[in-house]
Amino acid sequence: MEENLSYAKTELTKALLKLLESKSLNDISISELCEEAGLSRLSFYRNYASKEDILRQHLNCSTSLLLNLGTTRLRQ
Repeated sequence: MEENLSYAKTELTKALLKLLESKSLNDISISELCEEAGLSRLSFYRNYASKEDILRQHLNCSTSLLLNLGTTRLRQ
């Protein structure tokens, strides 16, 4: 089950980032996002409460990754 949740989160994040290349966040509907991700709206709401939650999680993960890379390089 956890693997499916991870898959859904990954696909929703990729779909949102792709859609953001041509539209603003406010112009992207949940239905459109789910269609782009190839997932149901139920899958969306099992993982996130809003589109903003996807961005928030993506930015938090990206920031943590960058900070870890910086820390690793400083130690070398």
